[in-house]
Amino acid sequence: MRDAVIRALLNMYATSPRCLARTRCIRTTTAFKALSTAAVAARPRPRPQHRTQPRSSNYGILISRSYSQINNNSPRSVAVLGGGLTGLTTAWYLARFLPQAKIAIYEASDRLAGWIDSETVPVKTIDGEEGTVNFQRGARVLQTLHKAKGKALPRYEDLVFYELVAKLGLADKLQFSKEGELADRYIYYPDHLVRLPGAAADGGLLNKLGWALDVAGQIIQEPLYKGLIPSVANLMYQTWKYPSEYLHLLCGNADISVGHYWAARFGRPDLVDNVLSAMMHGIYGGDVWKLSMASSPLVHSLNPGFGKNQLPITDTAIRLEDLDLMIDILKGNQDVFDVATAALKVKANMMWLPDGLTTLTDRLIHELKKNPNVTIKTGEPVTAIRYHEPTNSVAITTPSQKRPISYHKVVSTLFAKTLAKLCEYQLPSLEKSTATTIQVVNLWYPSPRLNHPYSGFGYLIPQTVSYKENPECLLGVLFDSDREFVPDPSNPGTFFNRGSDTVHGTKLTVMMGGHYWDELPEEFLPDAKTAAEQAKKAVARHLGWPDALAEHAVASTKLCRECIPQHMVGHIKRMKAADGELEWAFKGKLAVVGGSYQTPGVLSSLRGARDIAAQISGVEAEVSRFCANQRTAYAAASGATYKDTKIQTPSVGDTGLGRIGKLTFAAFPKINLPLRYGSGASVDKDGNIVTEVVPLNLLKPLRETRKNNERM
Repeated sequence: MRDAVIRALLNMYATSPRCLARTRCIRTTTAFKALSTAAVAARPRPRPQHRTQPRSSNYGILISRSYSQINNNSPRSVAVLGGGLTGLTTAWYLARFLPQAKIAIYEASDRLAGWIDSETVPVKTIDGEEGTVNFQRGARVLQTLHKAKGKALPRYEDLVFYELVAKLGLADKLQFSKEGELADRYIYYPDHLVRLPGAAADGGLLNKLGWALDVAGQIIQEPLYKGLIPSVANLMYQTWKYPSEYLHLLCGNADISVGHYWAARFGRPDLVDNVLSAMMHGIYGGDVWKLSMASSPLVHSLNPGFGKNQLPITDTAIRLEDLDLMIDILKGNQDVFDVATAALKVKANMMWLPDGLTTLTDRLIHELKKNPNVTIKTGEPVTAIRYHEPTNSVAITTPSQKRPISYHKVVSTLFAKTLAKLCEYQLPSLEKSTATTIQVVNLWYPSPRLNHPYSGFGYLIPQTVSYKENPECLLGVLFDSDREFVPDPSNPGTFFNRGSDTVHGTKLTVMMGGHYWDELPEEFLPDAKTAAEQAKKAVARHLGWPDALAEHAVASTKLCRECIPQHMVGHIKRMKAADGELEWAFKGKLAVVGGSYQTPGVLSSLRGARDIAAQISGVEAEVSRFCANQRTAYAAASGATYKDTKIQTPSVGDTGLGRIGKLTFAAFPKINLPLRYGSGASVDKDGNIVTEVVPLNLLKPLRETRKNNERM
């Protein structure tokens, strides 16, 4: 649960109470039956046998590919709509995978990078020292995914970020939080900050006992943890009883809100109201009782190989698309592996660049501008998108163009509802999309470490906090200065500067609005001055600061309208329908990618951008064939004969939505997963997973997943 709160805090950087808490009536049995009645019968899986193989193997089937010669049928011209992080990444990968193609980027505003933005502001410390601070909006800190543990599915979308960092020459700028840094996270409830329990401390039995007593004391004393013990007990029982409901959630065969799902699991709503609603504020700025569980990041905490489907402790379930991505990125790319390994060495759970993701977007823009095959059109809003049947292409209309320009392929990273309007309402499933508006307020105080003793990463605010305690509708607050200025243990009183500020103060990022403002007319939204005053007042109240501190604060604000798409209940079903609508209206020539469609967050968007570029260029098909052959080779070498080993990974398809609701898992030994579980495994230049032990059952797709897909 704590790891999920960390993810929520990280997602707040990407922008993100009806302040009056509402009483929720939870029908536990009904909510749970909605999912459990569709459960697929599980088959027990035999424990895998292992045998030792030489470290160097000859299981490679294909030689390393050249991206310049992938697919003769690939489009010769591609338009990317939207110049934010997703659009820039899509264009960069297209230029890499299809170097001969002409690529055009359309951006309505006069600047690129979308919600990724920063501002350098002059300030003065209490000692009179002048300097500058960097206020960042949008995403700036990312979570590493190498700490796969427990029931969480191992994932590899962080490798896309590592690949970008390595190939763009940013490896020397990448910063990591070392183990134990920024360890403290808080939830504000009901009228004070409550520190979330961390991992058990190292250092022997006495330290662990002290940690256990501290956690027990919090559970007993803090109202935040009301109902925790019976909730956990019920969760363990429900996990065992209903092991396959996860598959039905992700396939879109059933859906339910995040709140109702976990209230059913816990047997009561307390933790949902007080903890999960805070997490959803950090991820979406949304309402926990309306957001889809099936498309929530929390679904990654579930695993089809647990409960009655229990896999051996040495194995885990993993999606084939994650395996394919991992092999494709690490194959022959030692520089990417080195960047990922650097995070492992310091046991980092967070990573960032000195100027936030502005560093990444600036480098992407620089590289794209150097490419003669890439045209960037800022201040060029698209006004219409039509399929042109005679040329089997998509025509783009803008105010500055006398006539529409046709492209062999168009990739939209725009908000789904905006795209639906541009397509003249041929995509009705996208018309229903919604997004929250977030007010970002950056604050800097000239005195350092004012937030202490509440040091750490920051805090989130749940929906159950009363209007009296949160009339400003805050979603959460991040302690930026604690991340950027770290005490030097060898020189007490001094700090390492891991950011771009030239002077040390207390820097915070405050997030306001979200779903609380859903029904609020535009004219009632606070202006910049009002928002800054509200943020300063709220922070002072929450942290117990005197009012006089606000007089010395430097503030900067940005209103991000419809910046975080909301995946409401039924999102996967709507995306399946949108897949068909895109195929019918645009014959596969228009694809979509971004937060409106995939799981929200920077890593998911980067992964989606790479996936669609790989599909358009033909890289995806080649990688899928290669990895299917690898699975067959591994099975043959181990003496196993599985008809399922040659199944290919589901494609994102021509629309970018083809993979939604189509799942193929594999039972995979943890010891063979590079960069996960402390395996020590790697991928050689031929795409072979190199490890000391090669198990007999290296890859065996979970059969209930196959059956579930076949019914769709």
